[in-house]
Amino acid sequence: MRAAVIALAAASTMPAAAQGLYVPPAANGAMQAQLSTMQAQLAQQAMVAQKDVVLDAAGNATWDYSAVGFTKTPAVVHLAQAMDTSNPITCNYTARSQTSVSVHCWRTSLLGLLTNLYSGSVAGATVTLVARAVP
Repeated sequence: MRAAVIALAAASTMPAAAQGLYVPPAANGAMQAQLSTMQAQLAQQAMVAQKDVVLDAAGNATWDYSAVGFTKTPAVVHLAQAMDTSNPITCNYTARSQTSVSVHCWRTSLLGLLTNLYSGSVAGATVTLVARAVP
């Protein structure tokens, strides 16, 4: 048994190839360039960006995401920063393009949704906008 332990310890100090393990080829310039290209392609396949916007007194906000470089108009969703279950913020976009989105938000409750009554100010509320485009 002791001889087996010594043999195992000696084998673990040998190079991986000598132990019969897979050794990937060393990275060269061409491989690095190919890897960078593949990573850029993957990043463009599902571009995602997000930003916190502050609503004005009327409940409007605009986000200019032109620096992101979306290749087409993204889908946009909103997430309220502070959830108020009795009077939550709801948003719809009023304009959306490849470079920006404008949203209008309001507060409502379940009863408000059923009766079309909206209540509460949204001025100064923070909403997270998430934009995602899949080419």
